[in-house]
Amino acid sequence: MACIKALLEQGADALQGSSCSPELDASILLAFVLERESVYLRTWPEREVEHSVLLQFQQLISLRSSGQPIAYLVGYKEFWDYRFSVDEHTLIPRPETELLVELALQQLPHHQPLNIADLGTGSGAIAITLGKQCPEWNVYATDLSAKALEKAQCNAQRLETSNVRFAQGSWFNALDKAALGNQVLGNQVSEWPAVDQFDAIISNPPYIAADDPHLSPQVADSEPEQALISAQQGYADLHQIIAGAPVYLKSGAWLMLEHGFEQGSGVRDLMVQHGFGEINTYQDLGGLDRCTMGRRPDEKSHP
Repeated sequence: MACIKALLEQGADALQGSSCSPELDASILLAFVLERESVYLRTWPEREVEHSVLLQFQQLISLRSSGQPIAYLVGYKEFWDYRFSVDEHTLIPRPETELLVELALQQLPHHQPLNIADLGTGSGAIAITLGKQCPEWNVYATDLSAKALEKAQCNAQRLETSNVRFAQGSWFNALDKAALGNQVLGNQVSEWPAVDQFDAIISNPPYIAADDPHLSPQVADSEPEQALISAQQGYADLHQIIAGAPVYLKSGAWLMLEHGFEQGSGVRDLMVQHGFGEINTYQDLGGLDRCTMGRRPDEKSHP
């Protein structure tokens, strides 16, 4: 038998060179196997573990060493104040994406019954977080992947979020289902409030070029390609969303997008081309351009 302290040291040593945070990764994996919080590991470092735990921990360390993301190994990722289940069909939520949630909460009134669209929802992190923070909003979450939507719907149910609805389709094709008043997911069809236009459209679309040198092989090999890679040097999906959004936005409503740290100027130019105003780019905690938002002109102020 081995003690917790020894296993953590062994795990961290095994992950040297294959992880940027070997000690943290070892701690997360051992806590997961023990079904304990990480504070337990610090409180009882000399406590011995059973042989079955040792074998399971070693297997997870081996998978992590081969490049498997921590989030897929333990089956969840923390985002905002919530824990989201993830798997190989969903992009792993990043801390940088919390900026989109912050911008939406800063810009939009919390206590009005707004209709918000989250395009390409993946695990549902953005949509569900907004739904939890603003119970009076109706949040429409869409994705091309049926398996991603199933995971997002499970997250909504587990987090007891009743004001988020889901539809499958590519970008605005899924919103057309919302306009028709039907939710289509798997074999279930249920009524939506009919929506033609939205108070805000939010999206973290694929924006990485296939040959982007900043894309790590581990991420490229593990996470769903359709949630990462976009044509036209990463701009294809951003362009499609920006071009199509005005039809689906109310007068004066906002489009909020996450993008690559070198794409701020390009996204602003696209928004200008398609008639948006009040365009601003915001930086993430690393000081890098990460999100850009623009407003559909208020028709009342433009006779």
